[in-house]
Amino acid sequence: MKRSIITIGLLLLLITSVNAQKQKHLLVAKPKSLHNKNVGSFTNNKSGGKTAKALTYGFLVGLNFNRFMVADNEPANPNTVITVNPRVSNGFALGFLANLRLNENFDLRISPTAGFYERSIDYTIRTFAPTGTFSDTVINKNVENIMLELPIVVKFKGQLRGEKNRYSNMYLLAGIKPSYSMSAAKDADNELLRTNPFDVSVEVGFGLDKRYQYFKFSPELRFSFGLINALQQDNNNFSLPIRKANTFSLSLLFHFN
Repeated sequence: MKRSIITIGLLLLLITSVNAQKQKHLLVAKPKSLHNKNVGSFTNNKSGGKTAKALTYGFLVGLNFNRFMVADNEPANPNTVITVNPRVSNGFALGFLANLRLNENFDLRISPTAGFYERSIDYTIRTFAPTGTFSDTVINKNVENIMLELPIVVKFKGQLRGEKNRYSNMYLLAGIKPSYSMSAAKDADNELLRTNPFDVSVEVGFGLDKRYQYFKFSPELRFSFGLINALQQDNNNFSLPIRKANTFSLSLLFHFN
C-alpha cells in the first residue's frame, strides 16, 4: 500500500512537471512561431501542412493490479489444504517506448519495461482432531517478482470527431509480451511458492492519444493474460494443491513521447 501511494505521488509530480514545462514554452514563444510549430508527433511539410513522424520515442510509467488464475488439485488427505484463493495485489512499471507509424490507422509499438509485481494466494488448511472436530487455518503466501518485459503491440487508431479533437484519437491495441524474472527464487523450499522465471502473455487494451505542442500524452488501460503455467512445482504443501497457475494483470499506463 505504501509503495502504491509513493508511485501515485511520483506520477502526479511527473504529469504536473510536464504541464508546467509546456506552459513555460508557450509563454516565451514568439507570436510568429505559432504558425510554424510542431504538434505532438507531427512536423511541417513543404506545402505548409502536417506530416506524421514515422518513428517516435518516449517513456512510460504505470500501475498494475495482479493475480494468479489457478486450477486446483484435489486434497490428498484430510489434514491438508481445502481451498486456494488468489488475491489481487498491486505493483508498478517503468519503461521506454518506440512507436513506428505503419500507416494512417496502424502503429507498431515496442516498450522495454521493468515491471514490479506482487501476487498473493490464501490457503485454507483444515485440521481434524481425534474427537472428530476440525479447525480451519488461513495461510497467505506472496510471490514478488521484478520482470524484464518486451511488449510488442499493434495499435489501431480512430480519429475523434469535432474541431476541438483534431489532435486527439482513441486506439485499440493487441500484441504479445515475453518477460523474464530477475528475482524469482532459484532454490526449492518447503515454505515457498515459486514461479518459473520465463512467461509469455497476450495483451489487449485501449487508450487515448492527446497531442500537445512538444509531446504526446497517452493514458492506456491494458489487460495481460499469461499463456504459460507459471507454477514451479516443488511438491510441497503450497505447490501441490495447485495444478496450474497463469498470470493476469490489469495495468493503467501513461505514455509520453
